[in-house]
Amino acid sequence: MATVHLELLAGQLGAWSRLRERTPALLNRSHVRAAGQQRRAWTYQIRPRERGYHRLGPSTVVHGDPLGLLRWPVRGDRGEPLLIWPRTAVLDESLRLRDLSGSEHSAFGLPERSVEDLTLREYVRGDDVHRVHWRTSARRGELMVRADEPSHPPAVDLLLDLGRKSGAEWALSAFASLAVGLVSSGVPVRLHVCARAGLDADPDVHSVTCTTAADALDVIAPATITPAALRAEQRRGLHGAGPSLIAVLHSPDVGLLHTLSPLAGHRRAYALIVTDRYDERVPAAGLAKHGWALHTARARADTSGIAESWNTLLTPLVVR
Repeated sequence: MATVHLELLAGQLGAWSRLRERTPALLNRSHVRAAGQQRRAWTYQIRPRERGYHRLGPSTVVHGDPLGLLRWPVRGDRGEPLLIWPRTAVLDESLRLRDLSGSEHSAFGLPERSVEDLTLREYVRGDDVHRVHWRTSARRGELMVRADEPSHPPAVDLLLDLGRKSGAEWALSAFASLAVGLVSSGVPVRLHVCARAGLDADPDVHSVTCTTAADALDVIAPATITPAALRAEQRRGLHGAGPSLIAVLHSPDVGLLHTLSPLAGHRRAYALIVTDRYDERVPAAGLAKHGWALHTARARADTSGIAESWNTLLTPLVVR
């Protein structure tokens, strides 16, 4: 729910004048109420039923005469674009989302460390090769880099594909919930989505790095179904993904899964596959064969089940 304020910048309405503002029905507007005794400010509330871009206005002042014989409108403003964020769910605090960045590793199963090892950590994709400690790397059999300098966790790559049909709001809410959970844990995210850049803009592919929940939701809110012409472009942007890649796929087709399969490579790859029916079968065996961790969830009318789905998919592989 949000409150909209209307105000005349100069003067006030006359006794036979009134203010109108056009509001989309999807915003579910309440009655307009006067704010104060002077006829120059009003408020109303909206309860949006759909995320994405909407337009408020334009507003119009309609003047009249005491006898009600004449009416003439005067345009107030051109209207304002409004971006409605998607609904999100709070993820379980026990899910260590920071581990997904690859910047923290468990010590279990490692040999006893020397004093030298205390300033080293395992190499993760994106580290500067000049920081590799070659002597320790040769002794341990894996690349180690100096950790004596402060380092920021690498971004986690998140891919959203809403499929070829409508009704994917639960999948989008699940995607947004994870993005907000990651940035709230101090992990930047690189979002790969197809979205509109404005109210009247055409869908386009975006790969944007976000470090705050507000930035992430601004990118995700106007997401749309990816046109076939843009799918190849979206996949090309994923070949340079970091140590962790997480995809949310709504009823994916065979072609999409075939394209995504080799992206696992040497990184950790997870896919949350969202279906509309319990009996809907998705041929995702190719993803698992290439090293993807999979979980299939059924879309719901609200955000219930989102936290449980992420716990099921990520907990066995994040928590050591």
